This record gives sequence, C-alpha cells and structure tokens, in this order.
Amino acid sequence: MPPLSLLKRRGGGRSNDALGSTLSVTNKICYIFGFALFLAVLSMSRSMGTIETNNEDRNQPSETVRTNFRQKNGVRDDGGGHMVSSIASLEVDVDGNEVVVGITSIPKKDNTISIPEKDDRASQEDNIISVIKKDDNIDTKKDDNSSLSKKEERTSQEKTHKREPIPEVGTVLFNPQKFVSPDTRHEYINLPIACQDCDDQLDAALKLSIGEPYGLKHKANPPGHDAVMGLAAYPRNMATFRRLVGSLRATGYDGHIILGVHSQIPASEEEYLQFMDVTYYLVEFIDCDDSIQTEASGGGAVRSKCSKGLENLKLEWGRFEMCRQWLHACKECTGWNLVMDTRDLFFQRHPFASLEDAAVVEASADNEKADLLFIEELAPHTDPFYSDPKNPKRHFTVNNNSRYTGHTNQCYGRDHSKAFGLNRPVLCSGTIVGTRTGINRFLSVLVYEFHANNQKPNKQCRSPDTTDQWTMNYLYYSGRFGKISKTETLPWGTGPVNTVGKPCIDNRQKPNHSAKDIVQFDSETGLILNNYETEDSLARIAPVVHQYDRCIAWALKMLHEAEFFKTVNYRVEDLDPLPWKK
Repeated sequence: MPPLSLLKRRGGGRSNDALGSTLSVTNKICYIFGFALFLAVLSMSRSMGTIETNNEDRNQPSETVRTNFRQKNGVRDDGGGHMVSSIASLEVDVDGNEVVVGITSIPKKDNTISIPEKDDRASQEDNIISVIKKDDNIDTKKDDNSSLSKKEERTSQEKTHKREPIPEVGTVLFNPQKFVSPDTRHEYINLPIACQDCDDQLDAALKLSIGEPYGLKHKANPPGHDAVMGLAAYPRNMATFRRLVGSLRATGYDGHIILGVHSQIPASEEEYLQFMDVTYYLVEFIDCDDSIQTEASGGGAVRSKCSKGLENLKLEWGRFEMCRQWLHACKECTGWNLVMDTRDLFFQRHPFASLEDAAVVEASADNEKADLLFIEELAPHTDPFYSDPKNPKRHFTVNNNSRYTGHTNQCYGRDHSKAFGLNRPVLCSGTIVGTRTGINRFLSVLVYEFHANNQKPNKQCRSPDTTDQWTMNYLYYSGRFGKISKTETLPWGTGPVNTVGKPCIDNRQKPNHSAKDIVQFDSETGLILNNYETEDSLARIAPVVHQYDRCIAWALKMLHEAEFFKTVNYRVEDLDPLPWKK
C-alpha cells in the first residue's frame, strides 16, 4: 500500500480532463478504502496473536510484547526432504524475558505435527500458571519470581520421561532477566527445546563407530587425567605452540595435551612439544572424497581440504572426529576435557580449577550436575552497555544473526530458529568443556550430523555452505545433544572461558578492534578477568581467553609484558623441566 501522499498522483488523466478527474476521485476512494481495510485486518491479526514480531537490530530495550511463535505448517525440512518434528509453539517475551513452553505438538505417523486449531491465549496463560501453582510458595504473577528454580525445573522435566524429558507446559527454558540481577544470577538457565525423536537420534549418534586415529607421532605420559585437544596444523607454528602449550603448562596443568600438527612439522617444534609432554598426531592434507564435494568455494583449506584417514569430512568438521578418536585412544583421559581452537587462544589459569571433580560429576544423578558445558558469547543479558543509546550493539544472538541464518537456513529451513525464542545467546564452537562422557556425547552428535548433512541431496547442507559453529548452535537449541539436565550454557564473563572477540570490536573507533571498555583487567597481574565472577572465585581471572586476536593491539603487549607469561617465550634450553619429568 503506497503512502497517502502519493495517491493524488495515481489513477487518472490531467486535472482538466473530466473523465480523468472522475477516475482520479474514484481511484482515490478505492485506495483509501483498501488502506483502511488493510489496517483493519492488521489490527485483527494482532489481536489474534499471530503477527510475527520483527526484532532486527534492536539496540535498546523495547516495550515488552508477547507473541506466539510457530513453525510454518508445524514441521521443518532438514534439507534432505525429511520433515522433522519439534515443539510447535513457545510463549516468548520479545524484550528478552522468559521463554517458556507453550502448547506442545503431537507427532503423527506421517512425521507431521498436529497444531491446535484454536490459538486461545487465555488458555495458554492458564496452562503456564497452572504448572507454577503446584508450588504454593511461588507467586503466580508474570514477573521474575514466576519461574521455577533451576533444580526444580530439571527435576520436573526428569519426571516426564525416564530417558529424556519433553518439557511440560509452563517450564521455563530461558530467563535472561535472572542473570541481570546478582541476587538471582544463580537461577539463570538457557535450555533447548526438546524434539520428539531426540532420544533415538542421540542413541544413533553414540553408536557411531570410532576408528583408530591416524598419524600418531608422539605419545606423552603426563600424570594428570584431564585433556585439552585441538587441531594446530599450520606449517610453521612455534609461536602458537609457545603461547598455547607454554601458557597452559605455566598454570601448573599436568594433564594431557593432544594436538593435530602439520605432517611436515619442523624438528625444533617437535622438540618443544616433546619437552612439554604433548601427544601429537601428524595431519596430512588431501583432496576430499568426491561424494562430499560441492560447487561452493571459500573458507580456505579448512573448508576445502580433508585429512588422510578422514576423506569424507572437510577439515573444519573432521577436527571434531579427530578429537573423538584421540579421546577414545587416551584411556587415561578420565577427567575434564576441552575441545578448542588453537590459533587465537591462551591460558591464564588451570582451565578446570573452578569446576567440580569430574569423577563426582560423572557419578551424579541426571538432574544434579552438568557434564557438558557450552560457552556463551556476549549476549544482551551480559552486555554491560546494552541499555546505553550511545553505544552500538556489541553482542549478537542466534535469532537476529545473519551469520547464523546464512549458514543454516539453506539446510534446516528459513524459519527454523523462530522456535527457539528471541535473544538466545550464540554458543562458541571453539571452546567446549565436558567430562569424558559429556564431551563424547557432544562430539558424537556433532560428527553424526556432519555425516548426515553430507549424505543429504541438498548440497547446501555441506561445508562450506553449512559450518561447524552454526550447526552446533542449531543442534543445541533443537535439543539434539540430549541429556538436557546434564547440559548447561555458561554466560559470558563466567566460568572457565572468556571469549573476548565481540567485546573488543567497536565500530565507532578506527581501527574497530582492540576496544578495552568491556574487558576487565586484574590490577595486580594485568591478566583478563571474568566480569561476573566474584573476587574469591577460582575463575575470577579467566582461565582461558579465546579470540584474543580481535584485541591484538593490547593483547600482544600483555602476552609479552605480564609476569605470568614471562616463561612462555623462552626457548627449550632456557626452560626448567616439567615437575614430573625431572
């Protein structure tokens, strides 16, 4: 419908032409009537709760609006013609408040979903409150106190299904406002929706055979039982090894370090890795199998080449299968594990010092302790400048993110992320933490999905069109990693990892990197802090710092000048032997 100011120029001849004038008046009336009709329909649609709210590029909190998100026709296409069922509707607070389960769908035998014909908002509200009223001590008003505690929610979920619960109507899935207040921060949750066949898909993923890892060159024997793993296969990589391995050993870490290195690694780098008691495998780049090739290009070798022994997975995907094989081969690796990027990461403290003993977590009941931890990047609820109109948006979310949609929509469907609810934080695929059981679950599900995507007729489900981080986010928020009560996402500025990439980018300045207004530093050591950890926390100084290359102007200076990193740049001959190798 054109603006009314333009209507006077439509639909007639010149003003001195009688016929033209008549047509002009008639057309004006038609346009005005049509515009009025459009407004009436729009108003009616809003009253029915079916208008999808556009939340694009929202820099300041908007007025709270509640809307109903539904998947189109109740199903989504996974890119291969297979219709996958999931929860059909969520009750969402657009301003970043609670996401709770609304009316759930019931899958039919033909893999479609039955969606309630009547969108009775009052009925949904009653359903939500009826669950909360099971506890007489909880206020039933729609405010911060209306959500169940994390433990109560998970206990309620476990009662629903012996293996993997489908959240009940009224179960809170995401409550970012809880994190904003220090008093309720411990109640924060960011749970996925649950698909009807998640159990079966998880079982299939865990049954995926594990081959012998290719290219073992050196097997280390440290005394610890934790493991840190990653692909570091650049041809000349000493600077990375010193920063990565050197800083990790400087923390007193005595666990396993397992790396994939270039097949032509120089002798000096091998000497350093062996001195630091690193297990490493030679990774030989080769052409991929024809069955996974596409016409798409881009992303460099990591998205165009494969490795010997894993010819059916591009390197970006294959590195996760490498880690799965390395973990399986390391029988001593029974503690915590970190699957990591290697190019843009360093350590400041023992990566797992703030976590409970892995053996205790492994032995805990399903609704007590998480064995798989995802790291959130900067999100609206952790962005200290979220409400500052003078500060540009420094965070990003899954829903309003062209990088996410650009690498998932072509495979999983254009509107699939609407089912997740708004303002869900992006999870980083470059730092995943878990016990042996938890990290194996993560790697198995991710690799299983990579293989499945390679076999789909839709070639846009393959690399480089579909990438690792965004596939992982899709899988998490779809509930595909299973064991919801054993899986957590850790808000930015808390826990073992601080991902500083987004906080360091500020487009108001030139160059736009290396901003220091969000990142906090310890006044004594100069090391990077976790903004939301307390002073007495073992994670107050961030144990792991990721994406430091976005902060390159000050990060390199810190790496050279901070006392903690003094030995990192030493040559082997200047280093003291590791305590267990003396």
